[in-house]
Amino acid sequence: MAFQVSNLTSRVFLMKLLQLLFVFIVFMIFRLGASGDAFHWGRGPFVMESERAENDLVFGILTSTGYFFIVLVLMVGIVLGDTSKISMFLFNLFGFLFYIGAGSSEIFVYRSHNRPSTGEHKGKAMGAMAILTSFTFLVDTVWSAMDIIRGEEKEG
Repeated sequence: MAFQVSNLTSRVFLMKLLQLLFVFIVFMIFRLGASGDAFHWGRGPFVMESERAENDLVFGILTSTGYFFIVLVLMVGIVLGDTSKISMFLFNLFGFLFYIGAGSSEIFVYRSHNRPSTGEHKGKAMGAMAILTSFTFLVDTVWSAMDIIRGEEKEG
């Protein structure tokens, strides 16, 4: 594996660059959305009256911070010539599932009758942005599946 400039213009890299932008927006809403402080997922860390609130918080943090790092690592691999199609498919599939889960859960919390008293618009915006981010992973999942199928056709 070595750095190749042509990898910077590949479909796979450009899609990861778009995903990085969307993931970064969700991450920044989470990290700085409460006037420079963290805008927590779900009902937040101070309202742990149910296991659901704790799970929303942990899953949202895992998704928003974890996938920021994962996309960066994948981009470095792509630039260096990595072509692991199965791994890319799995990261994209779980990125879709994680972001659609975190986003829909966030919107559910802020549409329920026991929502937090502040930040309703930010919560819905963060949830909507997470759902939009999930669609970038869905498109990339389909393209990754097509790459795998094409690769098997060439070998067979």
